[in-house]
Amino acid sequence: MNSVIQDFEPGTHSFYGAMNIEILNGTVYLNGATLTPGFMSNIFAPPNNLPISFESSEPFTMRISEIDITMLSKFETNIYDIKRTPDGFTKLGNYIYYSSMMRGAEYPQSLIKFVDNMILKKPTKIFLCGGKGVGKSTFSKVLTNKIISLHGKVGFLDLDPGQPEISLPGSISFSILTSFLLGPAERHSRLAQVSYYYGSVSLSDNIKHYFDCLEQLIKEIPPDIFVVINSFGWVKDLGLELHKRILNLILPENLIMLTSPNEQVTPPRGYAFTAEITPRASIFKTSPVRQRELRFISYFESWDKTLSQQVPIALNLRTIHLRLINVKIDPTEILMAFNGSIVALFNDTRKFPPNKKLVTILRKITPMPIIGYGFVKAIDKAQGIMYVVTDVPPDAINTVVLGAIQTPTYLYHGSKRIESNYTGTNVYNKEGAGTDPMHLKNPVAYQ
Repeated sequence: MNSVIQDFEPGTHSFYGAMNIEILNGTVYLNGATLTPGFMSNIFAPPNNLPISFESSEPFTMRISEIDITMLSKFETNIYDIKRTPDGFTKLGNYIYYSSMMRGAEYPQSLIKFVDNMILKKPTKIFLCGGKGVGKSTFSKVLTNKIISLHGKVGFLDLDPGQPEISLPGSISFSILTSFLLGPAERHSRLAQVSYYYGSVSLSDNIKHYFDCLEQLIKEIPPDIFVVINSFGWVKDLGLELHKRILNLILPENLIMLTSPNEQVTPPRGYAFTAEITPRASIFKTSPVRQRELRFISYFESWDKTLSQQVPIALNLRTIHLRLINVKIDPTEILMAFNGSIVALFNDTRKFPPNKKLVTILRKITPMPIIGYGFVKAIDKAQGIMYVVTDVPPDAINTVVLGAIQTPTYLYHGSKRIESNYTGTNVYNKEGAGTDPMHLKNPVAYQ
């Protein structure tokens, strides 16, 4: 099967895999999005998520085509290449599995009715919260797609630095979206419209810097647009108090809290719409670390070449500044730490005196928008050059920042180097010794 035109009866039709679809006849609903004849898109439904479900109250016709396998990185291919057809599904083609019995994510009718009534009214800020694994991120896409279907655009405020929906891990961001979110996060990972680099995936690493970034970010939200606010999954103890503080800053008109059955969770404020979601298992689970790695791999390999094939730009170390966020590194090892790492790139508009030394490190952490991400491919200390793989032009960069973000070892494939910075091999698996990168709590270099 390269391409097939398929007629579907009214009801729910679910898929796993990677495919291109075109709606030929009828109106179809997919993850909150209203799809009409002429709509065409690549669809990705990896088996570490729930299947995607097309729903319609009338017969509809859809063209289903296999995608070019080169659209998937080797890392992704290992995920989509299901060795055994999932129970209840039929294999239609390469990486395409269909079921008329299985269903994707499901939500209480009371929640859907509340949302449908809310988005018919004047623009509002909608804050989503809930514990880890309850389906909050998936529902944020459903809500986003519903608003785009009705109003054509929606603001998306991404507050989870560990598992953001739009921006890359380690940052919080705001974007105005006009296209549906129909796939997993790694399929729409990009530099958000406005993104601030927090420099860690854990909010507890540097709470002050997180709120410094948030206070700047919320200034970007226009007043006349629906805004979906996707929060982090830490909702108990200190996490609850942090949610209360965030709500006092953003002042959303609507709060939706998703909970699991028998879960004892206190809403961060008194008036909230609470919905209970019954968890459902995907074919297999992917750890949060692997999910973050996939986000960075997809970002850097979205430029039609693997990282090892991309030509880096050259940055003169004497004309840029380096900065550390949420990591503490001895000054003699600064360049070693940056080499082979994922970094955030900035254009700092503040005035600085000319660099007198090869390396200049900014001591003060000042929130500022990210202009891009890069992978430091090499550093020539003798020539004073840092080679960075990025899509940002070199003349736009004057500050390079290293945070506590683990670089996927997959990005080293194709080179002699296979270990990430501050990683050891053949060490004892005991407390204080291991192969995970050094992620120290609460340090700020030279503060």
